[in-house]
Amino acid sequence: MTISKKAALAAATMLAACNAMPAWAQDSDEGASTAANDIVVTARRIEERLQDVPISITVFNQQQLEQRNAFNGRDLAVYTPSLSVNTRYGSDFGAFAIRGFTQELRTTSSVGVYFADVVTPRSSPMSASGDGAGPGLMFDLQNVQVLKGPQGTLFGRNTTGGAVVLVPNRPTDKLEGYAEGSIGNYDMRRVQAVINLPASDTLRFRAGVDWQKRDGYLRNISGVGPKDLADINYVAARFSMLWDVTDSIENYTVASYSKSDTNGSAPKITDCNGTAVTGPLSYACRQIERERSGGTYDVNSWLPWSNQKTEIWQVTNTTKWQASDSLTVKNIMSYGETTQDQAMDLFGNWVPLGNTLLTQAGITVNVPAKYVGSGFGPNSDTSISANGLHAGHQGTFTEELQFQGNAGDQFNWQAGIYYERSRPLGFSGTQSMSGVFCDNQEQWANFTCTDATIVTQAVNASNQPVATGSRNYQVGKVHYQNIGLYGQATYKFSDQFSVDAGLRYTWDKSWGVGRMVTASYSATTGWNTPSFACIKPGFAYTDSSKFTPENCEESHSQKSSAPTWMIGLNYKPVEDVLLYAKYSRGYRQGSVNPLAAYTFEKYGPEKVDVWEGGLKASFNGPVRAHFNITGFYNKFRDMQLQISFVDTDPAPPTLSPGPAIVNAARSRIWGIEVEGGVQPIEGLSLQASYSYLNTKLLGYIEPDLTGSGSGYNRVSGGPAVGTRLTNTPKYKLTVGATYTLPTSADVGKVSFGAVYVRTGTVFYGIDATEATRYASIFKIGDPQRSYSLAPAYDLLNINFNWDHIAGSALSLGLFMNNVTGTVYYDARSPGSRGVVSRYLGEPRTYGMRTRFSF
Repeated sequence: MTISKKAALAAATMLAACNAMPAWAQDSDEGASTAANDIVVTARRIEERLQDVPISITVFNQQQLEQRNAFNGRDLAVYTPSLSVNTRYGSDFGAFAIRGFTQELRTTSSVGVYFADVVTPRSSPMSASGDGAGPGLMFDLQNVQVLKGPQGTLFGRNTTGGAVVLVPNRPTDKLEGYAEGSIGNYDMRRVQAVINLPASDTLRFRAGVDWQKRDGYLRNISGVGPKDLADINYVAARFSMLWDVTDSIENYTVASYSKSDTNGSAPKITDCNGTAVTGPLSYACRQIERERSGGTYDVNSWLPWSNQKTEIWQVTNTTKWQASDSLTVKNIMSYGETTQDQAMDLFGNWVPLGNTLLTQAGITVNVPAKYVGSGFGPNSDTSISANGLHAGHQGTFTEELQFQGNAGDQFNWQAGIYYERSRPLGFSGTQSMSGVFCDNQEQWANFTCTDATIVTQAVNASNQPVATGSRNYQVGKVHYQNIGLYGQATYKFSDQFSVDAGLRYTWDKSWGVGRMVTASYSATTGWNTPSFACIKPGFAYTDSSKFTPENCEESHSQKSSAPTWMIGLNYKPVEDVLLYAKYSRGYRQGSVNPLAAYTFEKYGPEKVDVWEGGLKASFNGPVRAHFNITGFYNKFRDMQLQISFVDTDPAPPTLSPGPAIVNAARSRIWGIEVEGGVQPIEGLSLQASYSYLNTKLLGYIEPDLTGSGSGYNRVSGGPAVGTRLTNTPKYKLTVGATYTLPTSADVGKVSFGAVYVRTGTVFYGIDATEATRYASIFKIGDPQRSYSLAPAYDLLNINFNWDHIAGSALSLGLFMNNVTGTVYYDARSPGSRGVVSRYLGEPRTYGMRTRFSF
């Protein structure tokens, strides 16, 4: 796609306006040194030089993010060793994973995301999403810090994988700011503006806005619903205030808001059952051929109102009291809300429809013309916001009282109490369909199909229209309460040797209710008169009118508590070399999932023991450089895994497949992380990083369904012992270079940059036996494709920047990501439907931005 005339005209107008504006005050050089020797981080909740912190950390400043055109969690994961993100449910709903610690569907997050020292609001466990960095958070930042390994003895929420810390720019005592506009292919348009206002010597304000809109890179060729998918459309705003109440008391408030409204995404069917000559499985092969006749990024999504929407706001307030030279008291409080809505096609597969097929079974159903024209119709795998409700709607309050102290340079300590209360803002959830589809959003929402012309049908394995259909309605709400007491201290025995020790105790509680109802439709009784039943067994109503969501309600609760700890040894043989080793225990809370399979609605906590050692070295001679390496070994117990239960008993009632989270496995993870940088000559900066993960499932205990009362008799989707852990790249290599020309201030600062990233294979969770079976029955275009792995891929990104052109307040940037047009996959849907579908990563994108600074 090309840049539209409208977007080009808007950019030109803005550029002219920027040149006409007066330069109130020229800002300082934005090209802050990227050498690790100079970077200051708050990984241990105090300001320290990066090379002095005994933690594996990756840090990006705002300029590095902009040069890479990185503005969401998926972009951040591309460049960060050991960090990945699952974007199966869209980039706005991504779930972070660090070192193989993933977030399963509807579990609590394994990676904490912190903004302005506060954990971001929880998303609802009723929706299929993660707690990643939402849209609009990654602008006007001081830096982003990715901390690997358990951080519970210092940070609020207890997590096993690590933390992603976003540090926004604080208000300063200067009148300054900028306005920036960007345009790019896929009709990308982005506008940012930030202003810093010092009201007085003691009161300062900062405000900013970020808006971006871009067409989707997926072309929906179904003829139904949006023409493009995987688009971008968000607006974000931020306001902060810094008030020096007295010489010793500071109050810092940050209010943030973001809203995203997109068409959502859809997977592309890449593999199908080649042994099926007729029936719905063979139609997937026909769909693949149909898509191949078009472009690589052609997909089919049949939802007329396909969408993904998210709205997040949060207010944080930090009061800091410098009680004395040796004691600081902080109170950190926040409240925020998350709202999610969605209408998603989970597998992207269609089934054929037409008058001939529909009349074979003697069923009179008129198909809308738009379906007849394409020869295809909708299949049954969807996730749509429940009627009249949001897919997720959750509010989160946090309160943390923190104490920091020291006894000179020899001993420093931190301690605090953390409280979090997350509550649902009403019922939320989704609904799905099977065998019948109402082509009207309003009627879909209220379960009626009053006009037969808006009903379409799937076909069965015998190539016959299905004479019955059903719709599942699953809603609920879950409360969380988390309390933690923590402390950590460092004692220096000498300038060379120190010891770190931390301890935390956590009490977690969750409780909630679920309402699960199925509406059954029949061609004989009429599509506008569904019959209802509770999805879960145990509701033996004789009066069919009793089967309402309210009468199918179940309640569940779960408590867990545990100590976690850390002990570390640090040794500095010389000033710029740090050797460290530590052992820590990580913990992630158990919880409830009211929508899980019957009798499996709650699960326990998981624990991990981590042994880690590393070296950090800095070189400050004529050639500046740094080299960091970390090795680690993790031992996982009571892993929270998602599996499914099925009912194969032909005797009624037949239950729909039910997912659940169970504590059924143990595993081990070991690996290394290497990061380094060097400035061999004036103006040239070289950076490289590498991470390697060796993961293995050591044990799996399959849940015993005998006598469980669940109604299920078989486990589906269980992992295979000896395989890798899922959704984690085997390795990641990043190599970057930036060269700044030796120009004077009258010319401006001119730099060229390039970053190459190679990401290793990702395991999808299919064992060798299944992969062999798939290879024998699936028809594929590439015989080398593995059903158990996503292939490794390479990305090359380049950028050009000219700051303060001719000494002015105007700057220009050009960027191109995925220069070579690599086709790669972000995620994969299971092959249990007779098809394998995958989510395509972003193609080549490019653009230009201009900034006016004052």
